Amino acid sequence: MSNCLFVRSLETMAICAGLASDTAGSEHYHQQASTLRSKLFADFWDVKRQAFIHSRVDGVPGDKITRYTNMFGIFFGYLDQQQQQAIKNHVLLNDSIQKITTPVYALL
Repeated sequence: MSNCLFVRSLETMAICAGLASDTAGSEHYHQQASTLRSKLFADFWDVKRQAFIHSRVDGVPGDKITRYTNMFGIFFGYLDQQQQQAIKNHVLLNDSIQKITTPVYALL
């Protein structure tokens, strides 16, 4: 989850730098966001389960899938239509995936 939020924060920094006419800063943050976003898919997208996994420990992907990261992937526009549909079916409509219990995320 924090990786999706970090990518989004870098994208936001690129926009803010652009608004401040800081072209070099905007490009710097845009490049960082782009690099991390591609790593997000390489390291956390589980092709077999068609969802983002929750974590990696010592380079080993974990088994847990949560709703949070997958929802952020949809909200932030990081997923194509096929991936969005897969998340809907395999995560959001899947009762075996832990429900959101944190009040702030339950509002989403």
